[in-house]
Amino acid sequence: MEIQDTFFWNRPTYKTEAMYHIVIRGEVTDSLMHIVDSLQMRREAKEDMISLIGWLPDQSSLIGLLNGLNNIRQEIISVRIISTSTNN
Repeated sequence: MEIQDTFFWNRPTYKTEAMYHIVIRGEVTDSLMHIVDSLQMRREAKEDMISLIGWLPDQSSLIGLLNGLNNIRQEIISVRIISTSTNN
């Protein structure tokens, strides 16, 4: 049996632009509007939920946004990819 020294995995690329739907619980504040200025923001009817929808250029931008939301004490309920630039 031959042992390979290199493995190839079918992993998604994190440099792909994607549209995200992020749901948070909290109040609309100036700080929130500043952090999510490029995303659409929609106030949901139940339990102070806010939907954020928009394109982010890569996973690094997503992590930066989530860290910003955490820093201003917004509770992150869910993060979902709606579409990527490769499957529009």
